[in-house]
Amino acid sequence: MSVHYTASKHDYMVWMSQPVWLGGAQCQRKEFVAEFAQSIRHFMAPRGYKMEDRLEKELALWMYRIHVQETCRKKHGAPVQLPEIQHRDTQEDYDQYCLTIGQQEVEKFMVMWSLNETDDLFADTHVSNRIRYGLEEFLYTVIHVEASKQGRFIASLWDASGSTSDSDVYEPKKDVYLEDATKGYHGGRGSKV
Repeated sequence: MSVHYTASKHDYMVWMSQPVWLGGAQCQRKEFVAEFAQSIRHFMAPRGYKMEDRLEKELALWMYRIHVQETCRKKHGAPVQLPEIQHRDTQEDYDQYCLTIGQQEVEKFMVMWSLNETDDLFADTHVSNRIRYGLEEFLYTVIHVEASKQGRFIASLWDASGSTSDSDVYEPKKDVYLEDATKGYHGGRGSKV
């Protein structure tokens, strides 16, 4: 059964100030999020990825949205908004990210955190499972591709091949159905079908 629950800035601030356990000591959740974000930076750096400056803020918001869906609304598994991608987001970049990071690497990283008995990452809770299995996708949204070793590697491949492909320039992905709908191809007033 889902429960109506309205998230708010005040609720977010209360959530961030709640006491949580971190390695046997109690701290505010904002301190835990800062520690978790720093740990993510250390995890990603040797794999060739630099994280954007907004990592900590976006991580906190993403975890809060998960908390609201799983704990407050009881909508287990319901979609949670990810941060907007601000890097070039080419298929080549995404493929390289999946090859380099992947779910197995993220799972190894998360095992370390689940051993700390940290409230939000403690194994086998709805919230921790969502974070564990969604972290790979989340991290892709906040990597600084252009400043990362892996991103520069992909760009060097384009330079070496003399490529001037569309993937060299960042363009937001387009929804073909919505474009067709605005042209009147999917019914409605002025439809062409």
